[in-house]
Amino acid sequence: GGAARLYDAVMDFAERARPLLDLGWHEVRYERLMADLPAEMQTICGFLGLEWSPAMQDFAARAQTTQRATPSTAQLARGLDPSAVGHWRHYQAPLEWVQPVLERWIKRLERDG
Repeated sequence: GGAARLYDAVMDFAERARPLLDLGWHEVRYERLMADLPAEMQTICGFLGLEWSPAMQDFAARAQTTQRATPSTAQLARGLDPSAVGHWRHYQAPLEWVQPVLERWIKRLERDG
């Protein structure tokens, strides 16, 4: 329950602070990246004021040849994993007890998905 309440509090804070802080904001959804990586990356680059290059989607190959190993190098080298989309549903039953705390975020993510 504590992690769910923390998630709820942080998401609530972000939602309330977003219009007040007048910050640039671009939400990235893994599902959209999996559906169309080039289009999503072009949108992200546009938001950041960067020029899109098709080479950006070759990060996995570049990570395999890097000399600097970091804890995330192995993950990067595997590339994006489409099997992770909806993977949370494997844990839906054991997490039913925290669903009331997370319900509004579940609905928001499904609605905006």
